Amino acid sequence: MTTLDQSRETLPDDTPIYKYIDKKTFFDYYLNTDQPTLLFRNIHEWYDSHEGRIKGMLKAFDSKTGIAQETQDIQSYLGSCWALCTDDERLYDSNIELELANNELVKFGSDAMWQTYCPEGGVRIQTTIGKLRGILEGFEYLHGRMKYATQRVAVGRSRTGIKDGALFIKRIPFRHENEYRFIITLPKQTQSLSLQFELMDLVDEFLVSPKKKQGCDSEQIKKAITKQTSYQLADFHFTVGERETKPRIRISELYDKVLPATAKK
Repeated sequence: MTTLDQSRETLPDDTPIYKYIDKKTFFDYYLNTDQPTLLFRNIHEWYDSHEGRIKGMLKAFDSKTGIAQETQDIQSYLGSCWALCTDDERLYDSNIELELANNELVKFGSDAMWQTYCPEGGVRIQTTIGKLRGILEGFEYLHGRMKYATQRVAVGRSRTGIKDGALFIKRIPFRHENEYRFIITLPKQTQSLSLQFELMDLVDEFLVSPKKKQGCDSEQIKKAITKQTSYQLADFHFTVGERETKPRIRISELYDKVLPATAKK
């Protein structure tokens, strides 16, 4: 193991993770294709300019400390970003309130994430860390939970050492993403990498964007998923390792009318 593997928080394989996918990408790469593909993009292509500077910061650090062997063979860092549905426990007075909050994130999805990644509608898929790691067999990769810090701290850590987890620290304005990241490292320059997978093996649930998303027909997306994959809509308990189980397919009720609580008699 290299120092790239240090100073980051990895979670158990059975931890659920989620990916918000815009409507066009979902149909092109996940649904209307004989072989679904998961795209890993070079961090230099990401919209956050800080991510694009990480590779240079790592190499600059290596040259100063004399441990260039750690990254000299790595030419590309290709990432896939997922989300956790766990809120900050410091915001709540009790574990019960925290559990209720996390349950709402699982049930409805995040408004900020729908707005950012699915502005005209889309789908949130659910899987587990272990299932995604299964797709990555044969690759050199890293994975971990993102840490969030001010710009001064984030940039400073990236410049001062790999051990501080430069690949797994992000600026405060992105904290709503609650990101869990996978990074494939390659010895050649690569802009992107497409990995094939089976929907039945990877996806535990399809959550369609809320009905009130502009330009999105949530019912049609739901029907398309059902038809294309021949999945029947029914509640079931997913058991890891049972291929014959079927993913849930439902529409987020995030923007539906909230019924007032019934007064206690």
